[in-house]
Amino acid sequence: MVPLQQHYRRLARSAALILGCLLLPHPVGAALCAEPGRDGAMLSGSTINGYFSGPDNQALPPGTRTLTLSHSRGRAVLQPGDLALLMQVQGAPINTSNSQAYGQIRTDAPAPWAQEWVRIERVDADQVRILGAGPGGGLLHHYDNAPANEEQGRRRWQLVRVPQFDSLSLEQDVAALPWNGTTGGVLAMDVRRQLDLNGHTLSVRGTGFRGAPAVSLQGALGRPDDWRYSTPSVDDQAAGYGHHGSKGEGLAGTPLLLLPAATLGYPQGDMARGAPANAGGGGNGLDLAHQQLGNAVAAGMVAPVSRVRRSRVAVREATRRWQAGYWAAAVERLPGATAREETGDRVAACW
Repeated sequence: MVPLQQHYRRLARSAALILGCLLLPHPVGAALCAEPGRDGAMLSGSTINGYFSGPDNQALPPGTRTLTLSHSRGRAVLQPGDLALLMQVQGAPINTSNSQAYGQIRTDAPAPWAQEWVRIERVDADQVRILGAGPGGGLLHHYDNAPANEEQGRRRWQLVRVPQFDSLSLEQDVAALPWNGTTGGVLAMDVRRQLDLNGHTLSVRGTGFRGAPAVSLQGALGRPDDWRYSTPSVDDQAAGYGHHGSKGEGLAGTPLLLLPAATLGYPQGDMARGAPANAGGGGNGLDLAHQQLGNAVAAGMVAPVSRVRRSRVAVREATRRWQAGYWAAAVERLPGATAREETGDRVAACW
């Protein structure tokens, strides 16, 4: 059994913690358990979840009963009686000032941490009807899919099918599909009786938010103390015109360099050292101490050793602020159940 303090440290290292039914009244949680044990006691393959999302510019207000799905991966078949986890993955509003306050999540906007359990009631092509804990048996919270704008980064929700096992004894490692900007990065299961890992792992390592891509720039009009800076266009990149390294991906959005078909990434630009919410900041391309051109580092990237001396601040900021994004694995244990060799982060599903 993992010691309590060690368990909390693991939770703190996760980029996001799925609280699930711990936030719902227990009678409602029980009603949404769908059909416990319906997936039996056998596991086929290393991917156990199905991942789904809807089109851009789709809002799901409280009380919504029907979801339109346009993206699917993994075990991408939904059936009546399935248990699913709906979660707002991206959408945190941040401070965008070019100052040390850049990237702090704003408190004057609604909290973006919505998640809840739902039961699949009917599936008609790309239309899925659900039963939730909200008004009229619909959703309890509000969810948004929307591209970035001048005020906020992109917003994305996803629906994760959660298999419902009676008991489960692992015969191989199990991992989440990597987050691809639309779906993935979550490992969740519902085990009614006993989960035995048998020395195997439930892993979400390296499957969460992505680091920024590298881009070669020769310089522009940036300043040594920039916390955010405009993203170079495709033509500017070809000419090497631009400054600083790119920020990484996180709760507040996705940088433009990871969204080639988009026109906006983070508000006010994706470059420089400011860290948006839980994402990593890019390295600055100017040496703060000597006011000279240096080697910027993208969040999650490593600078060539031969050039580190010209940009010590850039390297320190990029490595200190970058976080390997991944989400908590969710494994249910009902009262009276046991789990051996428990690893990773654990969150209760429905009771």
